[in-house]
Amino acid sequence: MAEPRAPPVLLSLLASSTANAATWKAESFSTEVQHVVTHLVDVILPASATPGALDVNVPQFIDKLYGNIFSTAEQQYFSAGATAFANRFKQVFQQPASDGTRDQFAQLLGGYFNLSTQGQDRIFEQQNNDLAEIDPEERDVYLIYKFLLAVRQNTLRGYFNSEKVGKEVLNYDPVPGRYDGCVPLADIGNAWTL
Repeated sequence: MAEPRAPPVLLSLLASSTANAATWKAESFSTEVQHVVTHLVDVILPASATPGALDVNVPQFIDKLYGNIFSTAEQQYFSAGATAFANRFKQVFQQPASDGTRDQFAQLLGGYFNLSTQGQDRIFEQQNNDLAEIDPEERDVYLIYKFLLAVRQNTLRGYFNSEKVGKEVLNYDPVPGRYDGCVPLADIGNAWTL
């Protein structure tokens, strides 16, 4: 899947979005996909001493990316992968994904990413192929990984591009001062935001 580029307008929407994760209404996702994406981003980047993905409205960001930035082909892969993931959820937990809990999503997600090095290599090699090249018996797994990798990638993109993380988690200096080329690494502290 080609990497979507979020224009500055979309990033400003992320910064201005103040909807609560529990009450927001998706513009592009179905209710089930909204529920799945919300729980997955919370599992990927939970709140701790720093804000979590839900604190900076990452599900809303991914919803806006999906509806406004993703190509038609990317939307189809995402939607098909979300459906395959929801079906797998129902097989494992005997309930619809829309009724799933964070712990259930964490358990299922862990099963997809706790792989051996060989398993990871096989999945990433498979992801470089088109759907038509995938064995029909492997298509659901292929689509689930397309979906999960897109959610993970865009969770990180939305999180690190959010104003709150840029100002409160990363070092932020809107008007940088002088340049010091030889500073001990211990004096630098957190990673810097641009």
